[in-house]
Amino acid sequence: MAQDSVLRIKVQGEVHELDFDQLTWGELAELEDLLGSSLEDANLATAKGVLALAFVAVKRAQPAVTMESLRALPMGEIELVEEPDPTPADVVGEEEVSGSQS
Repeated sequence: MAQDSVLRIKVQGEVHELDFDQLTWGELAELEDLLGSSLEDANLATAKGVLALAFVAVKRAQPAVTMESLRALPMGEIELVEEPDPTPADVVGEEEVSGSQS
């Protein structure tokens, strides 16, 4: 799986991963319907793009989610995440590596 095919989006404090290589045809069609264009032509940085991505990502974990519920959220409750948050194991591993180099 190519790392750049995974998008991380945080909705109400919970990070959801959307792996474009693992989208079903139905999810892709729904995403394109919400975007009003093909995924390739869409500007995902727009409000419509962020909402569409959030909807498809959250729907995997919460099938009852609606676009209306996402639209009602304050803007700060949905954000694209550049890098995953480090897990405690990652932080410990980095400290061990940097500590052993002294």
